Amino acid sequence: MDILNRTYTASDVADLTGVTVKNLANWADRGLVPVANEGAVGRGLTREYSWFTLMQTACAAAIMDLGFTSPQEALTAALHFAHIGKGQSGWIGEPASDRAVRLPGLPFHHMRGVTMFYVAGDRSDVLLHRIWNKEPFADGFFKLKERLAGARGHVALNVSEIFEEVCRRLGEDYRLVLDAAYQGHDDAVNWRHPGQED
Repeated sequence: MDILNRTYTASDVADLTGVTVKNLANWADRGLVPVANEGAVGRGLTREYSWFTLMQTACAAAIMDLGFTSPQEALTAALHFAHIGKGQSGWIGEPASDRAVRLPGLPFHHMRGVTMFYVAGDRSDVLLHRIWNKEPFADGFFKLKERLAGARGHVALNVSEIFEEVCRRLGEDYRLVLDAAYQGHDDAVNWRHPGQED
């Protein structure tokens, strides 16, 4: 199943993200989440949502679970993760050919590390934290503070975990989904953990 290119009903999105169908419909009515089949309004017509809107909703639900009371603020912040990607977002000193790429609605490839999404008011950013080299998260904090224009605090989401959970609920292995999505975009698809056999 190609989960990234299919559409989802409101009921699907609710089951996969934990939001209610009623809230999703309200957000769509208010223009806070895009509808894939824009003309589907009225009795008997079913709205459909893209993978990107599904991930926007999943991230917004997690942001609201962490204390954001405004769905509009949470959905606006989550929009930056779900509908915008990051090309060539490598670490300082890496050759350009070895830099990480993040496609919209996806975390960085799992072999690169953990993808974290940070929100501070109306500002947000996505950062990759390498875990294989035991890179401390503190190193990324100063980069984050600069990117969030000196914000004193922020909400942090592990979007790698959110993605894994959505894939699990769909009955898909998140690693295989990322391998297929990043094939031809990121050479991390071909990496193996030490001791891992082909």
